[in-house]
Amino acid sequence: MPIPSYRNTYLLSALEEDELDKLLETSSEISFRKGEIIYKQGTFVNGASYLVSGYARIYVETGQKNRTLKIVKPNWFIGLLSIFSHDIHRFSAMAIEDCTVLHFKNNVLDQMMRANAGFAHRMTHVISLLATDLAMYQIGRASCRERV
Repeated sequence: MPIPSYRNTYLLSALEEDELDKLLETSSEISFRKGEIIYKQGTFVNGASYLVSGYARIYVETGQKNRTLKIVKPNWFIGLLSIFSHDIHRFSAMAIEDCTVLHFKNNVLDQMMRANAGFAHRMTHVISLLATDLAMYQIGRASCRERV
């Protein structure tokens, strides 16, 4: 795998070379076509995915209508919000164009966070950004209901 391209990302650049090697060696590279589901709300969480190329849509399945939470661009994580807090995904992710993801196992990410404080700090920062996005979605949703 082309390590230099991952070395330049915000989160992964906090890892030492040997840690990044281990993370990449234990990951799975998966290609998705436009419209394919990357993970589905209600399925078991076994890791997080890093979007290498393409765009993905994170959404909540709410009955007959799906609500988009975020459009994810390359070099960003998908599924981080669930890896330490839930056994099942609370959201779904779908490729909105052909994309490639690296899937990282929970236990490997956990080991990296325990061994590398800088990586743990950045992981916490990224998870906080995702939680803020979700909170803003909830506030917007509540505001819409109040108007009705």
